[in-house]
Amino acid sequence: VDKTIYAKFNNAFKQYYGKSLKFSDEAWGVNDNEPINLQDIDFYEDRFCRLVREAIEKEYVSVSRGAEMLRIPLREMRNLTAEWEAVS
Repeated sequence: VDKTIYAKFNNAFKQYYGKSLKFSDEAWGVNDNEPINLQDIDFYEDRFCRLVREAIEKEYVSVSRGAEMLRIPLREMRNLTAEWEAVS
């Protein structure tokens, strides 16, 4: 068991959202802004990102090609792959 997973998650959360989680906070707490009636299309981006991640990890595509596919800068893609390595 990776005992540093909370610290890694908190660092990734802080980098993405610009704030740290407190020990008692929920990452996705229920509030008035909760999505209602999600449709399959709402999950397309997550699924596509997951497929790109799998392709990179299996070396079917390069990191730079993955960045092109996700339409993000290469630097951001490298940060993303570092996060994947940190939590896998």
